[in-house]
Amino acid sequence: MFGATFLLPGSPLVLVVLKMLMRRWPRKREFIVFFFLSSRMGEREVSFQDLVFIVKWKFGFTVRTAKNIVKRLVSMGFIVRLDSNVLRVRRVDEVLDEYLTSYLYSRWKKKAVSITRQTLS
Repeated sequence: MFGATFLLPGSPLVLVVLKMLMRRWPRKREFIVFFFLSSRMGEREVSFQDLVFIVKWKFGFTVRTAKNIVKRLVSMGFIVRLDSNVLRVRRVDEVLDEYLTSYLYSRWKKKAVSITRQTLS
């Protein structure tokens, strides 16, 4: 699936993985909102205000809470900012694939470190 370029230090995939390692898993509320937006919006471009209005209307949050959820999803990489006010909601499978890659890379990295420690001692 990944090939040899997965392990090269400067490859783009490794840089994406290292960026993903720093993110946390979203809270339940954030993930449910992302899942809803991803299923409804697809990959269309939409404004920040429209996303806030949709989240407020569908889930019954206040405007402040809806803004904070959308901002959090943007900072976590679930929603991509194309312009100052134009956003695109990413597909769920795309995001989960990145988390899977990140997890596998972190497991591989821990295993490699433990193997080198065992061989040195």
